[in-house]
Amino acid sequence: MVVLLSITGIKAQWEQTTFPSVVVPWCSASHGGSDVLFGTDMGGLYITADNGETWSWSKPDEDSITGDAVISIVIKDSDIFIGTFWQIFLSSDNGNTWVPVTDTFASCTHYRALAIKGTDIFAGTDYCGIIKSSDNGNSWFLANNGLPNCCGVNSLVVNDSNIFAGTYAGIFISSDNGSTWSAVNNGLTDTFVLSLTVKDSTIFAGTQNGGIYFSTDNGNNWTASNNGLTLPDAIHSLVPYPNSSFIFAGTYSGVFLSYNDGNSWVSVSQGLPANPAISTITIGGTYAFAGTLISGVWRRQLLEMIDGIGENNNIEQLSLYPNPTNGEFVLKGDGIISVLVQNVLGVIIFTSQDIEQSSIEIDLSNYPKGIYFVNINKREKLYRKIIVIQ
Repeated sequence: MVVLLSITGIKAQWEQTTFPSVVVPWCSASHGGSDVLFGTDMGGLYITADNGETWSWSKPDEDSITGDAVISIVIKDSDIFIGTFWQIFLSSDNGNTWVPVTDTFASCTHYRALAIKGTDIFAGTDYCGIIKSSDNGNSWFLANNGLPNCCGVNSLVVNDSNIFAGTYAGIFISSDNGSTWSAVNNGLTDTFVLSLTVKDSTIFAGTQNGGIYFSTDNGNNWTASNNGLTLPDAIHSLVPYPNSSFIFAGTYSGVFLSYNDGNSWVSVSQGLPANPAISTITIGGTYAFAGTLISGVWRRQLLEMIDGIGENNNIEQLSLYPNPTNGEFVLKGDGIISVLVQNVLGVIIFTSQDIEQSSIEIDLSNYPKGIYFVNINKREKLYRKIIVIQ
């Protein structure tokens, strides 16, 4: 089935969900393809399975977590781990019940980051550095050799055999599963690192004031990537869109999107309140969800945001239909000269030249699921549309 991105009924801006606006969302994750989870300052998770239309509250034992904010989430197979100010909890039944798994580390606080590497779970804290479990949370031990004593761990990300930690004192790498760590900050002019993500083999880091940096050599060198961003601005969340060149950045001033692997950014904050203070972004189903520090959780159609980004967006005279289809669709518009369709790797899968007609039928039903770019030459102007085969 092919879904066209510019479709009737898609809202061209963010809209507020029914998530309670008095609750502050700190972190988020998607689970099982349809469930979206937000950890909050009130303790526990808010979970939606219907794109934010309704939310359910999943909270660990009230006696042990009342008022304890959930500040990190990671999902390992069917297990959900959440980090709070005081400990880590595990649910193996989609949030129906929870058990604490870090009682032996009473001196640790603020479990701000969680990451999975193979069978191991890593947790970043404020006062204990990093702890690690190799038995699904049943037991934990310190994994701090080489980390500074001064600074909390805000983020963790895994890239192949390496794990990276973003701290108040910069970025550290471990190539031996957490046994030792070393600083990798060359080119990083702002070492107050709030967020990390990895896309293909490139690592991205969001900072407190210096914007976004990227490294293509496992952190040995970092380059600023701030074209289009408003600085100074805190980058609390970085989320790549799977199987594409798109990356979302959540900042104090709004949501930004890169359509070219972080080389430049454009604001996609239409509909959000001014300076929404984005705390977290996650992708669930056909929506992007943004948690704010001032007004709950908002959503926006992914397909609408990435349609035509970076290209000539004046496409009122072009249409693609029907939607949805079985893979066959019609491109219609006066003065179409040529059409070229590419996959996300840039491979051309369809071309039609010297059309000089107002409509053309295209059949992509034999191609795999994913994002495809339809490049249209219309009277010497280039337009781009995006379709998604589902």
